[in-house]
Amino acid sequence: MIVAREQLPDNYETYTNEEEIRRVTKRRKKAVTRRHRAVMTGMVLLTFIIGTIISFYYAQVFVINYRIHSLQNQLETLQKEADSMQGEIVKLSSLERIERVASNQLGMIKPESKDTIMVSVNMDNENEKSSKTNAPALEKKSFSGSDKKNWIIEAFTNLVEQVKGNTSTS
Repeated sequence: MIVAREQLPDNYETYTNEEEIRRVTKRRKKAVTRRHRAVMTGMVLLTFIIGTIISFYYAQVFVINYRIHSLQNQLETLQKEADSMQGEIVKLSSLERIERVASNQLGMIKPESKDTIMVSVNMDNENEKSSKTNAPALEKKSFSGSDKKNWIIEAFTNLVEQVKGNTSTS
């Protein structure tokens, strides 16, 4: 062994130290490279996940905006339809048209002054008067101001019934 020692170069100790240093640095580089890869992979995955989430939310916003736009279009269409129907109601409920339909299609004629009966309706004391008067043919009811068409129709119906009662008895 002594012979083997003598044959070794003088810088053998430094050479082995350098090899150890190289091995250690290679291990460190591999460890750093592995850590670096893990960190980079994590960053890429995190970026991908965040990008996917952002894309999903942008898609949701797009879908909601589309729904809002389609509902606004539908609302505009319905408003136009309602306006046209309101115009049709005004046109059909005009007094001139009602008179024309009544005379032409239904065969009605305008009453003369001797054929009319005046009916007074007092909205406030209607119930009190109905209990005091004993009119057998007329049934009096109280009507609210919001139901003007209903009480007018009711009064007209009562009037027609009264006229029918007078014509059938005579």
